[in-house]
Amino acid sequence: MKYGSFMHKRAATPRLKIDIRGVIADETNRLLLGQDRDSAQWSLPGGYAEGVIST
Repeated sequence: MKYGSFMHKRAATPRLKIDIRGVIADETNRLLLGQDRDSAQWSLPGGYAEGVIST
């Protein structure tokens, strides 16, 4: 049986990589942004989380 890149080979359980971002605003509706160290681009705070699909 072949496994795709999204499959965990031991348990053969599909795994998801989810991008999670949050919007944080103060009382004057200013947004909190983070600046990437390498590219210097601005983005919302957050990151990737790994999830498992259960059947």
